[in-house]
Amino acid sequence: LVEGNPVLFNITIPEGRNIYEIAKLFKEKGILESEEKFVKLAKSAELISELDIGDAPSIEGYLYPETYSFAPNTPAKMILKTMMKQFKIATSKLDLAGSRLTPHEVVILASIVEKETGAPFERPTIAGVYHNRLKKKMRLQADPTTIYGIYHRDGKFNGNLRKKDLLEKGPYNTYKIYGLPLGPICNPGFEALKATL
Repeated sequence: LVEGNPVLFNITIPEGRNIYEIAKLFKEKGILESEEKFVKLAKSAELISELDIGDAPSIEGYLYPETYSFAPNTPAKMILKTMMKQFKIATSKLDLAGSRLTPHEVVILASIVEKETGAPFERPTIAGVYHNRLKKKMRLQADPTTIYGIYHRDGKFNGNLRKKDLLEKGPYNTYKIYGLPLGPICNPGFEALKATL
């Protein structure tokens, strides 16, 4: 009462979670009132423009995995901006423009690398495989991109990837499209970004 310090909840966002999973974590912790508002705002063209991400379908990929402290019922916009700010701080030592890919493409590819393995020593090899496929203009054929396409379409994934999902053409199904998917499929950590570069 004297100092006016708010009650804060600590929440750890692991590497490789997408906006739908992050919204659920915040809701379960009592920090966020509505998962739907969080996801809708993360896809808002106005917020994407304000955060200067470029031509992206959402701010997926830029919500840096970290431990945060927030008060109950923190506005979704404040959470998203805080996580984006942390992304910029954490990646300031990486030269995201120092690749043949654009900085946004680096984040897209890093998100795929992040979802493909939990073993840090495998990340550079996996990134190399995808770089080679991109150079040869091959399809990436990455299951995690197809799974994200289901999240993007339905807002959830039941854990069951079926053959019909792999055959369905969409902006995230890298079995059907060439090159990178429409946008990042999760929020990669530092090591995945570094391996991709």
